[in-house]
Amino acid sequence: MATNWGKAMADAQITEMTDPKSGAKYQLIQPANQPHTKVKFTGKGDVDFRVVDAADRGVQRHAGEFDGWIDEWVNALEGALGRLKGAPQDRLASELLTAAAHEVKGGGTMANAPALTALANPLCDLMERVDDAAAHIDLIELCVLAIDAARREKRFEPDDKVRDLVAALDAETIRRTSSGEKQQG
Repeated sequence: MATNWGKAMADAQITEMTDPKSGAKYQLIQPANQPHTKVKFTGKGDVDFRVVDAADRGVQRHAGEFDGWIDEWVNALEGALGRLKGAPQDRLASELLTAAAHEVKGGGTMANAPALTALANPLCDLMERVDDAAAHIDLIELCVLAIDAARREKRFEPDDKVRDLVAALDAETIRRTSSGEKQQG
């Protein structure tokens, strides 16, 4: 199923960046159809709600596509997990999984699915803090399974079950990466 999301990403502007603190290299990806309108203030401290309303209408025009986009994001995450499990020392597999996790995290916010964002957050944190993702494949797989379950059940609002799971995943991620520096297995 082709979606506008795939088209937007195909035309995206990709900028190579370097973190000044760590020296880590990363890419900033900006979809070509990103809205350029900013919220304007009238000068009296009030927000120009015409701009906010226009942005809401823009999001609502694509609301029917969100389920398809969510499926794409989660399928990409599952594919990246499969690749990592098949080739545990493949650095590209780890990078693809990290990118897919961030896509779910950011996309969940855009698609009004905060539970997906919350569930992807511990996975993003883990992937950014470890050098040897394969050594943590059990936790990575648990995060991906939780995201997939939320998608299948259309559990997009964070209820008590989601909050408890996120708390447990966060705690385990922190336990495994407690020194704050990138960890080997």
